[in-house]
Amino acid sequence: MHTLIAADLTLPRVPQAVTRARHTVTALVADCTVADDARLLISEAVANAVEHTAGPAVRIRISHDSRSGELLCHVRDFSRTVPRHEPTAAPDGEAEGGRGLHLIAALSESWGYERDAAGKQLWFRLLPKEEAWGVSSKMIK
Repeated sequence: MHTLIAADLTLPRVPQAVTRARHTVTALVADCTVADDARLLISEAVANAVEHTAGPAVRIRISHDSRSGELLCHVRDFSRTVPRHEPTAAPDGEAEGGRGLHLIAALSESWGYERDAAGKQLWFRLLPKEEAWGVSSKMIK
């Protein structure tokens, strides 16, 4: 039997929303191979929504399929401006920002965004990583 574990929360559009989103991911997938990437990518997506959009809140929806290990995250904001990702342009190594979408594109299985009249949602999908050397991380603990 598989379980779909989900979270759906609306957070004020403040920098502390990043920490709350990261803690939510940790609570859902702490022992999974996608956990580190999920924490990083949700942090980047929420930080982008907080920094680059207007509106009172950011909505986060996360679902995790315990059978397949797939994790799907949505970050919704109230801006219709599309995320700018230029795959051929490397982020400036000296800049403090500009890496979020590059990381999301590089680490996720797939990602995208959808716009509607109220704003947009950025989504990304992570799949479990193959265990290194054929040894399960649970065997090492």
